[in-house]
Amino acid sequence: YYAGGPQPLTVTRDYGFGPGGPSQGTVSIGGVVIDPLTVNWTDTTIDFPVPASVGSGGQLVITRGDNGLSTTTGITVTVGGTPPIRVPLGGSIQAAIDVANPGDLILVPPWNVVNPDGTPAAYEELVVMWKPVRLQGYGANATRIDVRNMTPVDLADWHNKVDFLIATGDIDLLPNQNAITAVGEGAGIFVAGANEAFGPGVAARIDGISVSGSVAGGGINVNGYASNLQVSNNIITQNNGVYGGGIRLGHPFLDPGTGFVYQDGFNDDVIIRNNQVMQNGTKNAAGGGIAVFHGSDNYQMTGNFVCGNFSATDGAGIGHLGLSNGGTIADNTVLFNHAYQQTAGAGGGGGGIYIGGGAPLTQGAMGPGAGNVDIVSNLIQGNAAGTDDGGGIYAEYFNGDDVNTLPQADWYKLGIYNNRIVNNITGLAGTVTLQDVVNADVRNNTIAHNDSIAIAAAAFTGNINMTSKQPAGVVSRAHTPEMAAATLGADFSDPVLDNNIIWQNRSFHWDSAENGGQGGLLPNVEIGEAPVYDDLAVLGITGSLNPRYCVLTDDPGYAGPGNTILDPGFVASYVNGGPSHLVGAAGLTRIETIPAFDEGGNFIDLSMGPLTTHDPLTGLLFGDYHITPGSPAEDAGTAVAGEPLLAFDFDGDTRPSGAQ
Repeated sequence: YYAGGPQPLTVTRDYGFGPGGPSQGTVSIGGVVIDPLTVNWTDTTIDFPVPASVGSGGQLVITRGDNGLSTTTGITVTVGGTPPIRVPLGGSIQAAIDVANPGDLILVPPWNVVNPDGTPAAYEELVVMWKPVRLQGYGANATRIDVRNMTPVDLADWHNKVDFLIATGDIDLLPNQNAITAVGEGAGIFVAGANEAFGPGVAARIDGISVSGSVAGGGINVNGYASNLQVSNNIITQNNGVYGGGIRLGHPFLDPGTGFVYQDGFNDDVIIRNNQVMQNGTKNAAGGGIAVFHGSDNYQMTGNFVCGNFSATDGAGIGHLGLSNGGTIADNTVLFNHAYQQTAGAGGGGGGIYIGGGAPLTQGAMGPGAGNVDIVSNLIQGNAAGTDDGGGIYAEYFNGDDVNTLPQADWYKLGIYNNRIVNNITGLAGTVTLQDVVNADVRNNTIAHNDSIAIAAAAFTGNINMTSKQPAGVVSRAHTPEMAAATLGADFSDPVLDNNIIWQNRSFHWDSAENGGQGGLLPNVEIGEAPVYDDLAVLGITGSLNPRYCVLTDDPGYAGPGNTILDPGFVASYVNGGPSHLVGAAGLTRIETIPAFDEGGNFIDLSMGPLTTHDPLTGLLFGDYHITPGSPAEDAGTAVAGEPLLAFDFDGDTRPSGAQ
């Protein structure tokens, strides 16, 4: 129930382009704006001649003139080139791929049957993209692949086809890969090529298609040798993967029969942009929504909507596991993803984003490290790490062998810039948690109204009936012994912490005596008990972080200059509550903690709200973390020279030198 009455049973949506005439919007292809005088615009159709200035094409973006809203998941327009292959109505995507040449454009129309509700039916086939072609749908709401009705016979046929392509040399297994096993079978689209078949000289993409229903291989599963692939403008929803649920690059590890090894997937320079990745799940390894595994150098993950995904280990929204140097995660919306692992100490961290370099495979060694990674201008909101650290971002084993093998100037660097990391919940410590990160740059972020609720097994320290509260904002954990030895005296991750708003991150603990013996969180904010804020901490060793030019809830003696404890003055903000909690509702509810009954109640899960960004009655944002004029954070930062990624702010506006 919402303030003002029960939840509306229907939602009215406007899918039109908006009015033409004086209120006409704009159209662009690949960033080139089409001359509005050449555009014939109505609410249902837009047509125009394509000018030569758009070149070979690019992302189609339509912006309404009446409300300023733009398409994010659209299509890629292709101009010129050889005539496309068209999948006939009622035909087969696989048949079109099998007869295509490398680089061919394959147009995939909606299936020729319409469902009773008027939506197009789906292709029901397990697509094997074994050559670098361009699969182009008519838009992800129209061209759909649904594999939920696949039978054992269908899976056997899929294996037979893949095995045949391996035998003919059209698909190369990776080093240390003995076969395409059950962990890869049954993906909606399975991408696997021969060594050097994909690459910068041959265009390959998957665009404008919906993929759903996989139960083991995930939605789009890229096995290996698929460099320069573009995955764009797709809707990837309701898929499950053994390793990675929605979109997956490579493998977390392979077992050649002598034990697990980290194996390069040779999936370099892959672009994942403008996709909707929703309600997918993974059982093992990181990445319920998008999973990037070892050997995906220089990936670009931009403009995706990643919402409502689940991981039974780490990285519910986005997971990067293993060495993939030069990755960028930018301008994504990462909302309401949940990581939870019912094995003590075995994961459940990184509700929004997990960056892991890979744990050591042998005792006393270090993992490969993650490579240089930049996390830039993302909205990371309402995610939950149920049983470990990092409700928003968790980086662990980020540095590894690089510390032993590379000059110090070349040790891998984690950049966290311009993000809004708000209203996330952590079962253990920190909404941003760093471990074995020797080179971290955390600047110009808003980290506000996140909660640590201390329900993870590690929060029970000597008392089975009560946990100890944990810090909720930015947390650095002590280095592993191997990393501490390799860095010759550095004992914990000590990031650059400049120009951040780190505000009112609450710390709770769990008490079994609450709620009539069912357990609950303290302090009890529902009855007016004062919240406890804990924004910055070092755990596992004595030490202190060094924020500079930051807005902090409190400043207990931090030595850095320019800090303030004045209210930053957000346009709108909120705090987390129970599942029925919405801003504007009568009364403030607590985050609910409930037994995980399938484990005999030995594990505690959480239930939270609101799970929406907008008030359904007014349409207004619950949380708008822009600052208001006159905010103490306005123009209060230190100079950002030396980092090109900070030249622009969260909204893409040019940042004046020296301003936050």
